[in-house]
Amino acid sequence: MKTLPVSLKVRAMKGERFTVMIGEENEKPREIRKTTDEAPFVEFTDDYVVQEAEKSPTTVEKIRKAMESLGDTSFEAASVEIDADENIFIPVGVLKNARRTAADLLLEKNPQCR
Repeated sequence: MKTLPVSLKVRAMKGERFTVMIGEENEKPREIRKTTDEAPFVEFTDDYVVQEAEKSPTTVEKIRKAMESLGDTSFEAASVEIDADENIFIPVGVLKNARRTAADLLLEKNPQCR
């Protein structure tokens, strides 16, 4: 199966909703912004509000690993940019669901990526 290189950008700031952007690698995002029909990137903002870690913090490495695992999609993570506070907690399920939903949104926008 042919894969399409994509860039992901994650925003994980305490007190804010967790956000993932994904788009074709040749179209780098400058910042998290609202998606328009013309935008090459799609954005998904989860309902989960990033929390201060009480025990085991969610590391940048853990976020990167979850974002790079694009599973059975036609996408391959060429780059992952993470904008995150230190000492945060995000459940693994939230990370995976946000990544999966963002990838699905990109597929809906670009059906030729299937």
